[in-house]
Amino acid sequence: MGSRKRANPASRETAELLSEDLLLGSSLKKWAENLEIDTPNVVENSVVALYGWLARKLEVPEEWAVTAFLWSWLENQITVAAKAVPLGQNVLQKVLMSLKPRILECLTQSRLTKFDTAFSTGPTLPY
Repeated sequence: MGSRKRANPASRETAELLSEDLLLGSSLKKWAENLEIDTPNVVENSVVALYGWLARKLEVPEEWAVTAFLWSWLENQITVAAKAVPLGQNVLQKVLMSLKPRILECLTQSRLTKFDTAFSTGPTLPY
C-alpha cells in the first residue's frame, strides 16, 4: 500500500479504510481458499467486491447476500458504538433491532438506483 499512498495522497482516514477493506478481503480470500472455493486471481481483494463475487459464484440469491452484508455491517457499527458510548448491551441490542427494518429499505432503495447514478466510495478505483 505504500506505493498507493505516494501515488494518491489520500487522507489518513481514507488510507485506513482502504487498508481495512483490503485486510478483510485478504481474510475472506483465505477463508474461501481453505474451503477450496476458487477466487479471482488478483493481487488485492476488496472485501465488498470479493463478497459479491463469492455470493454470485456460490449462487446465493442477491437479496440474501445483500441483506447479510448490510446486517453484518450494521452489527459491526453497533459493536464499535458500544465501545465508544457505554450504554449497556441491552440498550445496544434494542438499537440494533430498531434499525432492522432499515435494512429492507436500503435493499429496496438499492434496487431502484440506476447504474448511471450509482457510484463507488473509491477504495477499489484505479489510481
